[in-house]
Amino acid sequence: MKKRVKIIAGVVLALALVAVVVAIAFPQVAATRYGYFDASNGRKKVECISFGRVYQQSIEDTEYSKLLKNLSYKETPAEWKLASRESIGLRNLFPPGFVDYQEGTIEAQSRMFAMTVELKKLDEAKARELVEHFRALIQKGDSSEVRQYVSLLSQEK
Repeated sequence: MKKRVKIIAGVVLALALVAVVVAIAFPQVAATRYGYFDASNGRKKVECISFGRVYQQSIEDTEYSKLLKNLSYKETPAEWKLASRESIGLRNLFPPGFVDYQEGTIEAQSRMFAMTVELKKLDEAKARELVEHFRALIQKGDSSEVRQYVSLLSQEK
């Protein structure tokens, strides 16, 4: 009888150990992808985190950050704000699967702003004026004002 209990306990312990190793070794099982938006420079950062460990990180330029560089704006210290969170792997099966934050809306509107400014082919002085106002709105952090400004800009001729 004691031998059977030891075998069962050993098998259960081995299965638990294998489950822990798989969960840590394979981020596909339980990971979260966080998206950040740099309100100062318009860049985007993506971090994939599994069990508190960052296993992938990338920083990318966006249309807005390229517009700032084209207009000769100097790079300022990054001000990363959480824009989105997405569960990946098996955690995707459990709610919340995707959560969008206010900064995610601002990130999308900054892309629309940059595309609008480039499509209108404005002179540099007018573009800088628009960018200054847009940067002030982003720093304020009110997504409804940002959205309204971008929609008004896109409707102007």
